[in-house]
Amino acid sequence: MQKKGLELSINFIVMLILAIVIFSFGLVFVAKILSETDRQIGLLPEAEELALDACLNEQNLVCLPNNKKELEPGKSHVFGLAVQNYAGESKEFSVLVELSLAIDNEGNEITPIDAAEWTFQSHEPFMLANNEQMKLTIPFTIPIHAEQGEYAFNVNVCFKDDTHPDDAEKCPDAAYPDLYDTTHKIRIMVI
Repeated sequence: MQKKGLELSINFIVMLILAIVIFSFGLVFVAKILSETDRQIGLLPEAEELALDACLNEQNLVCLPNNKKELEPGKSHVFGLAVQNYAGESKEFSVLVELSLAIDNEGNEITPIDAAEWTFQSHEPFMLANNEQMKLTIPFTIPIHAEQGEYAFNVNVCFKDDTHPDDAEKCPDAAYPDLYDTTHKIRIMVI
């Protein structure tokens, strides 16, 4: 009798350990997927993807084709950004997003604004081989307390290139001190 009771306990412990291991692998898998969501182009509407593809076909270095949106507080939108490396060699890039303008409907400046409440201010750096391209997403969520008005954000793609002069104002990270292409804008009208 005692042998069967011991056998049942050992089987239960083995099954419990297996369940914990499988659950742990599931958590690691979900965490890995969530950490890459800012790079998943699948979050973009088809029209946004088509606009990015058209822009890339024109051989632009950086594409942000649909950069204007009207949104209500509490609503979200994902903007598509594409980068093509025509630097002649593999380069590592970084994307920085910062608030450049916030005015209400009467033209008065809105302050203070914490851009981190709206979007990621910097994205994880990424490597592109020469002539390679990457599509990224820039997600925005309008804070509930946002005032009605126009909000403009600068989008700078930065990299390191010894042949370009550093642009510390637009690319403050010493690892990526050079502006790739020009500053692009995202404009959001809060209604």
